[in-house]
Amino acid sequence: MVVLAVYLVSGCSDDAPGASLPREATSSDASSPTPTTSSTVASAKPQRTRVPDVLGRSRDAAQTRLRAAGLEPRSIKVPGATCEPEGTVFEQRPAPGRTLPAGSVVVLRVNAEVDLEACDLDLPPASLDDQRVADLFVAFARGRRDSIPADAPVDVYLGGRLASTIDNDLLGERAEWGVCTEPGYAGRVCPLSPLDVLRDHRGELVVTSAPPSHPCLHGDQPLPDRDGVAVIAAATPRSCVDYFAVELGINDVGQIGRVNLVLTEP
Repeated sequence: MVVLAVYLVSGCSDDAPGASLPREATSSDASSPTPTTSSTVASAKPQRTRVPDVLGRSRDAAQTRLRAAGLEPRSIKVPGATCEPEGTVFEQRPAPGRTLPAGSVVVLRVNAEVDLEACDLDLPPASLDDQRVADLFVAFARGRRDSIPADAPVDVYLGGRLASTIDNDLLGERAEWGVCTEPGYAGRVCPLSPLDVLRDHRGELVVTSAPPSHPCLHGDQPLPDRDGVAVIAAATPRSCVDYFAVELGINDVGQIGRVNLVLTEP
């Protein structure tokens, strides 16, 4: 008996479909997103600055202060415009307090060629000793000294009326100089202080032996006893609104015993 063994061999044909391999990605196929840069440039706003008040200052001082504030000063000389000392700024445009872009022009009108006779500035000077005492008092009022030449309590008057007596050990306390009389004085709000008046005045001061005088003074304004009295006043005529004088009663050894603040009443 013949047995035929048939071996079936299963081979792989080149025609047989094979597994599909993924194609390797190339650089040309890669889709690279284009980077975008988002930069927001904020437009800088121009700097602004407040116009300082330079009225009553000398032209040079006014220009220096305006430049320090980032502004550009322009000055115009006006002969005989006011009785302010020559070279004094009496008007500025734009007005003080305005806010302007940095670099803006501020126009200053400056007084020139003062007519002393027309301005009635020919006041008799006080003695040299009294002027020295008055200068020390002004320096104290403006914070450049801590005391005044006084070896005893000082009487403080308003318009010739006694308002307060300051003890010697309290003369350096500026709050003690704020005084008032009943029912008030010259239509002003109390307390009133001769120190504040001298501190706030920006113009030139003179020291004279002439008593305070102004059409708008009412009542017994000056000190009644004129011996040894020096008067500190503005160097230029003042209106009924802003006239002032500070009288100092000075004894024989150069010590202040009385101070009288004189104001006009509109």
